[in-house]
Amino acid sequence: MKSLSTRDKQTAGLESPSRPHWIARHWLAIFNGFVGLFVLGAMLAPALMRADYTGPASALYTLYGFTCHQLPQRSYFLFGRRLMYPIEKILEAWPQATDFFEQRAILGNPVFGYKVAIGNRCSAIYSSILLVGLLFGLTRRKIRPLSVKGAFFLSLPMILDGGSHLISEVTGLGFRDTNMWLQTLTQNAFPLNFYVGDAFGSLNWLLRTVTGAVFGVALVWLVYPIFRLTVGRVRTRDVHAPAAG
Repeated sequence: MKSLSTRDKQTAGLESPSRPHWIARHWLAIFNGFVGLFVLGAMLAPALMRADYTGPASALYTLYGFTCHQLPQRSYFLFGRRLMYPIEKILEAWPQATDFFEQRAILGNPVFGYKVAIGNRCSAIYSSILLVGLLFGLTRRKIRPLSVKGAFFLSLPMILDGGSHLISEVTGLGFRDTNMWLQTLTQNAFPLNFYVGDAFGSLNWLLRTVTGAVFGVALVWLVYPIFRLTVGRVRTRDVHAPAAG
């Protein structure tokens, strides 16, 4: 019986790839699929609440609660009158929600709609990761990895914005609630509801969305090209490795 040559064995190995080799070939689809399911699941939670499947919806909210604060005043609402609600309106409907944990437990109601399972910033981060990941599939051979310094620079706006909110809330100073500093700098050139609160279209909403999206871009730009190069080396090594036997 004629034995297979080394080249034939390598070709047969490529035609019947092992699981690691298959993952190396399809890693981008796996990454994009996972992120897409994550984003879809966050929006599935309010859809399930509206359809009165409260058990599965609550399970999703609990699961996503490990990844995000889920505060209602900083989250989108679906199937209601508005996309977002200020904290004043939320407290009118849920007057018992006086602390962080009671507020994050608010899921919504038929009038308000039901909140997406992740907040504005997380929505921007994961949506941008998904979008840029899909674009990466079209241009991946042309994109060089972002430097660590570049990634830090693009992440810095989110760090500063999130850090300033944390200091504002922990200390009770509230300077990020009113953004009086910006009112002074701009001499109140914009409407008051742009400076104050977290509503859709406000400064706080804008900064959370933009800085989160930029962070998502930086993450993909740093990690995906490096991963592409790494799996490319693995595949090349497997192709040129001498066949056993």
